[in-house]
Amino acid sequence: MLKIVGICTLLFTLVYFVGRVADTVKERVETLREIGELLLLVRKGVGCYLLPLSDIISSYSSPRLSACGFLDRLSSGLDPAPTLVGKYKVPSNAQRIVSEVFSSFGEGYKDDVIRSLDQASAQISKILAEEDGEAKKRIKLYSVLSCAAGLGALILFI
Repeated sequence: MLKIVGICTLLFTLVYFVGRVADTVKERVETLREIGELLLLVRKGVGCYLLPLSDIISSYSSPRLSACGFLDRLSSGLDPAPTLVGKYKVPSNAQRIVSEVFSSFGEGYKDDVIRSLDQASAQISKILAEEDGEAKKRIKLYSVLSCAAGLGALILFI
């Protein structure tokens, strides 16, 4: 009876681990997707309506970016990239892109700002595609490893 409880505990732990890894990876990809959406919204607001950044940000709602403090720092004029390091662990090249775009935002002519936003959006899209492909591989790898470990433990206990 004790073996069965041990096996069940181990299997539930492995399933929980795979679920947590999958959630973390998906949150990272979704955060990148929301950053890309924000860049497109800022580009539209600047290019079409000549809105200030604070008005554009106030019209955008993202629970994920709000929770980490990204939107608050951005609306107050601070570099928002450090907020992406914590929970969501956004890749460093995406953090650098965000930092570069918003640190020089509003300096120069409108065409330069739009060009900068377009380049940043394209780079974020490329990073998003890479991360999405990597996420699927990583989830599959952890699932297979957990199943193999569970099967090995099951054989060991029996």
